[in-house]
Amino acid sequence: MCIFIHAAVPKDTDLERLGLVFKDHGWKIIPAENEHLKKQLPDDTVLRLTGVCDCSTVLGRQRAEILDDETKKPPDVVARYKRKGWSQAKIDRAMANRERDEEAKIEDDRDRQTRQLSSWISFIEEVLNQKAASKFGLLFHMFKGSLVDDKIPVRRIETNTTKNLEWQLAHMEEDSLYWFKLK
Repeated sequence: MCIFIHAAVPKDTDLERLGLVFKDHGWKIIPAENEHLKKQLPDDTVLRLTGVCDCSTVLGRQRAEILDDETKKPPDVVARYKRKGWSQAKIDRAMANRERDEEAKIEDDRDRQTRQLSSWISFIEEVLNQKAASKFGLLFHMFKGSLVDDKIPVRRIETNTTKNLEWQLAHMEEDSLYWFKLK
């Protein structure tokens, strides 16, 4: 199971011009192979952004973290250490180290997400400002089968401006197409 990000542009988009923007950001235009998705968007050209999985994407990350926080139960580490016969001083040191490591991991992840969101914002704004497309859509899906045969239910289609783009990208929902247009 892997996440892949798809893009959509109106059928009349100059794909050569769009390809130049893609190239500037390290991507190339890859036509989507999934007929189920393309049938749901008959007036649009559907593209896949990468040839590899996008499981580390920042798209929808805030929404996923909120859902994870609601279902995650922290392990009772202290009880496990006590069962192992650790002294209170050793437990305190281990917990302090664990907390420090967790804070560093959270900070690193936050930095990575910020860089990735900035990259997405720059890309989308360049597509629109360069008039490479009149609007630009993004959708991500967790594939359980092949990229060609998996059924992708487009649950919702939403049109947005580029205002608050960072928030919009971080709160995307899986299997929803988000169109972005200039203000």
